Amino acid sequence: MNFLQKIRKFLLGDQEFGASCGTAALLSHAEKCELEVRLRTQLLAYHDEHGPSSLLQPGVFVVVDVSGPRVQQGRPANSGCLAAIETCSLPSAISLLAMGQANIVVPRDIVKFFGTEAASAAAAAINRLAASLADPPPD
Repeated sequence: MNFLQKIRKFLLGDQEFGASCGTAALLSHAEKCELEVRLRTQLLAYHDEHGPSSLLQPGVFVVVDVSGPRVQQGRPANSGCLAAIETCSLPSAISLLAMGQANIVVPRDIVKFFGTEAASAAAAAINRLAASLADPPPD
């Protein structure tokens, strides 16, 4: 089962699936790796289409929803959004921005680190969301 199938089953309230998850993280290491591969591909495409400094611009987000991951300009709508990470908040971006130089570019070979960091942040957000939905706070 890939990570999107797992998310859909969980969100649709599949009782059998929910019981088998227990308190374990919704997205395992293998599923996070799958998410990372997809994000790297999309981040590279965004980088190539919008330019080498585009991933450092405020307002560019990695978004994960039930249709999958994507890179987009602008804050995503809350409905259906499982994770949204602004690319300029990723550790690699912060390191580049801390150089304080004008016209900083992201070399194409560095984009893979953006993918790794975005996948980790997205998986953590999805797992936190799943845990909060699985164990709602007492009234």
